[in-house]
Amino acid sequence: MIRGAGGNAAYIASERDDLPVLIVTGLKQEARIAAGPGLTVICSSSNPVQLREMMVSFDPARIRGIMSFGVAGGLNPILRSGDVVVATGIVTAERRWTATAALTE
Repeated sequence: MIRGAGGNAAYIASERDDLPVLIVTGLKQEARIAAGPGLTVICSSSNPVQLREMMVSFDPARIRGIMSFGVAGGLNPILRSGDVVVATGIVTAERRWTATAALTE
């Protein structure tokens, strides 16, 4: 697990460190940008039905975590190119998930 960001990140060893992080993108261009060592990247083509079908094949015990990656910047007009947005949780109509503290610190 990694706590912090950039060159000042404090590293905490974990038994899950050798597992890949699953990166989910909506666009093929984003998938190419996000690809790298220790990462498994899937592109949903911005199709939620396709994404659900793809996610069925992933065992949570076989990945370190899941990150949504995008470059469109359409979340908020205040955001500028290069800004990083880190969610503290995920909310749906039926459920709320809180992000692990180590991912948001």
